[in-house]
Amino acid sequence: MTLLRTSVAGPSANEISGKGNLTTMTCPPEVMQADRLRLLMVTPRYLPYTGGVETHVYEVARRLAHAGVDVTVLTTDPGGQQPTREQSEGVRVQRIPAWPVRSDYYFAPDIYNIITQGQWDVVHVQSYHTFVAPLAMFAAWRAKIPYFVTFHGGGHSSHLRNALRKVQYTMLRPLLARAERLIAVAQFEIEFFGEQLKLPADRFVYIPNGAELPKVTRPILPDMTESTLIVSIGRLERYKGHHRVIEALPYILKQLPNSRLWIMGSGPYASTLWRLAHKLGVADCVEIRAIPAA
Repeated sequence: MTLLRTSVAGPSANEISGKGNLTTMTCPPEVMQADRLRLLMVTPRYLPYTGGVETHVYEVARRLAHAGVDVTVLTTDPGGQQPTREQSEGVRVQRIPAWPVRSDYYFAPDIYNIITQGQWDVVHVQSYHTFVAPLAMFAAWRAKIPYFVTFHGGGHSSHLRNALRKVQYTMLRPLLARAERLIAVAQFEIEFFGEQLKLPADRFVYIPNGAELPKVTRPILPDMTESTLIVSIGRLERYKGHHRVIEALPYILKQLPNSRLWIMGSGPYASTLWRLAHKLGVADCVEIRAIPAA
């Protein structure tokens, strides 16, 4: 499917504010040229918040912008602490209020008007877990704008939320079935969501996450005289499985006595992980620390 813009209506340079943790700049006129595909990426959270979805959207958005796509990220700001509009690495970021402030439901009614009153060529909905996804899909459908959805898995620490997943799938199915494509970041998601949503495999496309790694010029062999660092990356929630690495650490230390474990992330499960590390007697070999996004 080829999409071409005929006109563009977007924020002016004077509307782009310059506060917050993202690198900011004024919006150049060439950003809004009429021959560029105008993509709206809708996500519950974005930088400076950290997490898998936040990082995924940031990396994909800035690469698409570098490739010549006119990219806007529409996201929420429940606490109202971040700039409403921002420009970073060729990507426009627009933040809107969401409720409740201290929960992750992210009900943001402004999404509907922004999508239906904008002149978007494509809407890409990131993550289905909150109220952001159904509202964005419904608005795109009403505005007759093609939309795509990337699932980003389905785990949650709440037993109630997990128990209600099947009900959620049933309610979301009519909107997900109207998407141009449903994007899986792992192969198992195609079979899993296809079964849950009763949708054929050809409605899905597999686009895995990637990472930029340095080139290896020589084989890397373990040096038994130096410490071995094991890194477990992800938000500190039980379903992420960090506790399993801690449980395995006593056995690893028998084979590699100088091993250390760095759990790279933040979240509500930190205290439980520390208690487990102390219980198993490996706390001195464990570090729990996140790296700020910016």
